[in-house]
Amino acid sequence: MVFSLKKHLVRYGALIACLVGFTACQTPQHKRFENVQLGMEKLDVVDAAGTPAKTRRWQGKDRWTYEMWNKADRTTIVREVHFQNGRVTYIGRPVMPAVSAEEQDKINEAIDAEENRRIAEDEERRDKELGVARVKKTSQTQVQPLDEHDERLRESLYGIPANKEREKRKRAPVFEPVK
Repeated sequence: MVFSLKKHLVRYGALIACLVGFTACQTPQHKRFENVQLGMEKLDVVDAAGTPAKTRRWQGKDRWTYEMWNKADRTTIVREVHFQNGRVTYIGRPVMPAVSAEEQDKINEAIDAEENRRIAEDEERRDKELGVARVKKTSQTQVQPLDEHDERLRESLYGIPANKEREKRKRAPVFEPVK
């Protein structure tokens, strides 16, 4: 009789332990999320609130997004946790950028165009100070010298004649064979 009593206690004890374990897992995630606090480390957040639905890095911060179902309201609750240097720095609703991606692309293109214009002006000013002649490209992408000085410079540096007349003058004389 004692043996069967121990046997039943072990069985019922295991059953009770399983039931307690399963009911502990039934705490809604949005309730567990309330345990997340500023300054916590990432592992502590996972222990407190579970695994996030999304993770990403944006503006130098790790951002975890939690999507939780609230049975009472039948709504989805979305919350973000931001980390910097491995510690929580923000807990709350998702942070939306001030402008859309398309608008940000336009802003970046305008900034790039202004920067390229400024660089070109600086190079042009520097070239004028140094007395360097630049070449301009036409719409047909043919390179044409700016002035006669540039043509002479090209001829003296590279031995490329500026025009056909000069090329004819620079050719070696033709010798007749000796008979």
